Amino acid sequence: MLQRTVLLNDDYLIDIYDATSEEPRTYDWVYRNRGNFSTTSDAFTAVDEVWGDDGYGYLSGIESADIDGDLQADWQVSSDANVRATLLAEPGTTYITARGPIAARRDDEIAGRPIPMVISRRAEVPSTKFVSIIQPYGDDAELLEPVDIEIDSETGRALEIVRDGATDLFILDEQFNTKQVDGLQFTGTWNWLSQVDGELHWAMFDGTELVGDGWRLSQEDLSGLDQPPGMGMYFENPAAGTGETPDRIIVANTYEFVSFIAIEGLMDSALEINELDADGNFARTMPIKTNGDGLIKFLAQPGMTYEVVRG
Repeated sequence: MLQRTVLLNDDYLIDIYDATSEEPRTYDWVYRNRGNFSTTSDAFTAVDEVWGDDGYGYLSGIESADIDGDLQADWQVSSDANVRATLLAEPGTTYITARGPIAARRDDEIAGRPIPMVISRRAEVPSTKFVSIIQPYGDDAELLEPVDIEIDSETGRALEIVRDGATDLFILDEQFNTKQVDGLQFTGTWNWLSQVDGELHWAMFDGTELVGDGWRLSQEDLSGLDQPPGMGMYFENPAAGTGETPDRIIVANTYEFVSFIAIEGLMDSALEINELDADGNFARTMPIKTNGDGLIKFLAQPGMTYEVVRG
């Protein structure tokens, strides 16, 4: 089974690719781009071929390296247009660089010039997770550098990404557990959030709870599961960075089942909670289970977005 999650903001995207099977097998994650190609590693050596069917025989200029750490790969498209892919570390990874064909602009033909690519390979495993951060940038001054920060989980990793006017945090863990990161407490497997002047602007996570200084976001499975697979939500505070209590908050249930969502410490109460359709238009007003003393709790439908209006 293959499951892909793509997280995108104005500056970069995070690609999370989960692959599982009943038997061990070899998985390849591939990224290619036009431009002059380079990597931050000098460990690559030439190889004759890449094992595999379905097009691998068309690759040329093949090199490989066994690297346990992150790999950064750059494509210079022009003097002021570049792309960097940061492939996050996983023990036992073989990285492969090569040039491969692409389709021509017209007809069912192959273009005359192949383009450079990087392949992340995990061999003979029943499951694996490929995670990469991909950023377009003009020059080095615009390049964002993910920095590891402390996390109290042996299987987890936390990356801080400082952008113009915001500080993002990406938490990734093999285990569904509770961990502390930079004054935040998170229960789940991955979390991507952004803060403006120390205030939570937005967050999207796969898990059940995110707790900060005086506030808490949580989600509850109706069947009572403590670690429901795939449970998650999106949260946005448009007033972040102002120091003011928000007039409205946006939340979405990204879980495939109905669940309770609770918002605590961000507004005293809700005047109403509006369910929005796919275009952001009003669909209906939702009943509220708990409303007052800083706690708002309501039943959220799968895949739906809600506007919580302050009371």
